[in-house]
Amino acid sequence: MFQHVLNWTQNILFDDKQSSASLFMIVTGVARTGKSNLIEAVHNMVDRELRLQGEELDKPKVLLTVPTGTAAFNISCHTIHSALHLPPRNVDDTYRKLSDFTCNQLRVQLWTSDH
Repeated sequence: MFQHVLNWTQNILFDDKQSSASLFMIVTGVARTGKSNLIEAVHNMVDRELRLQGEELDKPKVLLTVPTGTAAFNISCHTIHSALHLPPRNVDDTYRKLSDFTCNQLRVQLWTSDH
């Protein structure tokens, strides 16, 4: 699996045709099998491989998100809703549009000069 992830990062760095393809991984297993450790190791490897020398460490190269608060707590990241400032769903199952201010904040936080 680590080789697959490493190949994916190399494709991004060398502008291969697959460089725009996102990497999705599903990690499953019973409690205490090391899922959180595996996710952290993959995240750290991808961040290290994609970070150029001299880049600011506080700007994310990889946005690690999870669907639940428990998972976010276990691997010290954010839920998808929290990371993307998504408002909760309305009672009638409709979603509210993000404000222009929030959209601009996300652009500044997540956009890098190499996009």
